[in-house]
Amino acid sequence: MRRFRVRECLLRMAIGLLLLGCGCRSPVPVVIRPVSRGNSDAMTALRRVYQARESASTNDPIRLSWAVREYNDGLLDLLRTWPRGEHGQFVPRTFEGSNRVFQVSVRWAAPDYPPDYFDQLLLAGALNFQGIRHYAPSGWGQPLVGVVTNRGLLPEEAYFPPEGIVRSLTAILEFPHSRTSNAAPELVLYQPDRQAEVEIAGFRQPLAADYSAAYAVLLSRTKLKGSGLRAFLNRQAFGREAGIFLMEPYRPDKIPVLMVHGLASSPLAWAELTDALWANPILHEHFQVWHYFYPTTFPYLHSAAELHDNLAEVRFYFDPKRESPAFRHLVVVGHSMGGLLARRLVTESGDTLWTNAFTRPLEQMNCTREERDTLHRYFFFHPDPDVGRVIFMATPHRGSNLVGGWEGRIGRTLADQDPAFANFFRSIALRNPDSMTARMRKWSEKRRLSSVQVLSSENPVLRAMSGLPFAPQVKVNSIVGVREKSLGPNSGDGVVTYDSAHLDDAETEFKVLSGHAVNRHPEAVAEVLRILRRHWEQCRAQIESAQVGMEPPQ
Repeated sequence: MRRFRVRECLLRMAIGLLLLGCGCRSPVPVVIRPVSRGNSDAMTALRRVYQARESASTNDPIRLSWAVREYNDGLLDLLRTWPRGEHGQFVPRTFEGSNRVFQVSVRWAAPDYPPDYFDQLLLAGALNFQGIRHYAPSGWGQPLVGVVTNRGLLPEEAYFPPEGIVRSLTAILEFPHSRTSNAAPELVLYQPDRQAEVEIAGFRQPLAADYSAAYAVLLSRTKLKGSGLRAFLNRQAFGREAGIFLMEPYRPDKIPVLMVHGLASSPLAWAELTDALWANPILHEHFQVWHYFYPTTFPYLHSAAELHDNLAEVRFYFDPKRESPAFRHLVVVGHSMGGLLARRLVTESGDTLWTNAFTRPLEQMNCTREERDTLHRYFFFHPDPDVGRVIFMATPHRGSNLVGGWEGRIGRTLADQDPAFANFFRSIALRNPDSMTARMRKWSEKRRLSSVQVLSSENPVLRAMSGLPFAPQVKVNSIVGVREKSLGPNSGDGVVTYDSAHLDDAETEFKVLSGHAVNRHPEAVAEVLRILRRHWEQCRAQIESAQVGMEPPQ
């Protein structure tokens, strides 16, 4: 019994580490530091904020840096002890000065959410987290993290992560413009992704935002830890609907970046890239992050068809009249098998895939109308007109040689398989004897139809798909992991060879000294950000000209 358990453990390690190195990761632990009143009372902290605010007009960069730091630190001290309402919202606070008693009111200035929307408002400065890089905020104000349980009360919440809705906010303490005014200060809560600047002492200043803190809170709540591998081994463990999840409120003026994970993985594979994109002010202003989550037990043709349908559903809900010019420049980033799903969105199949698998036309197959529709969905498709760029990361366009080795045999053994899916093709084959091409029959004999097996470099359908041309409007970039600086015949990332990942017609190809989890490599992340900047430069004029006359985003 013990020997069996050790063997099973080794098998799982082999498939997880050698074949499926797709960037699975643990959730980020977030610890809230104990509330501290510091060394001064509330009135002293208030004076500290006011005095720092008076230096906002200085031209001295050193003094201005000091003023920002003093303002933010003083405001953090105030907010640590600020009275809260039933749902954690800030309520008016009374201060007793030497000459008068006054009350600081609270004003909500976040247009996407009503004042009572969030269950919690956390102080980003009171959060200690690790696991992702913390891009320290710059600018004026104290960043907050708004958290609300996703109860699915609103239709659009079906497209947000089920773990919760987490948003970045910023608190500013505003004072009267005139020193002689009797008006009291006002605590204002802003939405930094809607408003990049605020007025401090009569001067426009950048508004601070801490998107790393907000993302870390979401990651700390996630149930995705190990979900990709668990679902790969047991499809019943997937535990949620596949779909596209918006990581921020939908904005018709921002280009979607759809990230598609690979085999036995999950959206946690995109933690580094998501964090880095949000930390870049220019990119965050023009791009919005979407994650696609799907069970990887199905062969990629099925998952790719599901991705196509999910994207159509999201588009119909958020842009039913196709009025958003930014949507028509959508960027898809796919890692490993996720790149194969992305490729289905940007190519025209014709009858190439079908004729590489079957000798008989689809119309002549002995099958029901429903079965014929399913086969047509898998083997015949058109490029999505709204996808303007695809970024492939360690994608096995021509399959992986490991599938035919001992690692692949382990993977095929451990990969869970949906009996209904396998029975569907078995039934088609039984009713249509000799309908397979010789290459397809030779490859498929005595093989299980699984998500691992179809990634074989001998799969004729995959080989045929690698030859399909990209749609004319689509720009293609490739990021390839290599373990050696010099390229040999078998060089690659340990899972996908360079020859399989290489694309002759890519606009750029960026090689990274990395294993298969290139999606998490800092140089690869930086390259994706560079490509996105270039993408914005190329389509900016079209988007801005098309937005003339559009209603501003609400």
